[in-house]
Amino acid sequence: MIAYSLVGSYDLQKARAFYGQLLAELGAKEIMVRPDGNAIFFGLERGKPMFGICKPWDDGASQPGNGTMTAFAATDPAQVKALYDKA
Repeated sequence: MIAYSLVGSYDLQKARAFYGQLLAELGAKEIMVRPDGNAIFFGLERGKPMFGICKPWDDGASQPGNGTMTAFAATDPAQVKALYDKA
């Protein structure tokens, strides 16, 4: 059900090294980087839940809640719309 969780950081390379080593203990590896380089995701494999780090989206301070995100895995855009409409 959970697709990914994100936390914000302005030092993505430091966070990448930290979480890369930490999550390797669970068998995870870096599996995806956004083309703009502003988000890095770790996991066991594509299509499974991931943990990511990203630059805070509003360029505000990196603090609890700014850059933190949890995404639900939806099967298609219609399901996303149905969830949005219900919420």
